[in-house]
Amino acid sequence: MLNAIGVGASGGERKTDWGQVWLQSEEYSKVSVEIKRICHQRRNEEPTALLLDEKEYSTTFTTQLAMVMKRTFISYWRDPNYLLGKLPQIFKLVLTIDLCFML
Repeated sequence: MLNAIGVGASGGERKTDWGQVWLQSEEYSKVSVEIKRICHQRRNEEPTALLLDEKEYSTTFTTQLAMVMKRTFISYWRDPNYLLGKLPQIFKLVLTIDLCFML
């Protein structure tokens, strides 16, 4: 792979500027024209209900939170040993915090 671009084990200098090869290629011209066409078409479109409804996420934050919480609780329900192992840690932490504020 490195020999193909001229920097392999032979230690030779890179003879081909692949960036320039791409910029001078016919495929680059076709891709550039297609991108410009898509941008121009999109810029000239009238806003539709579908276009106005575009947003970053498909659902609201509360819906996503509910789904994640449901999946988390199901995971905990299916593996009770995890929660039972956490209980002593939680009790120790609560006791330590309470004692710190009592002194």
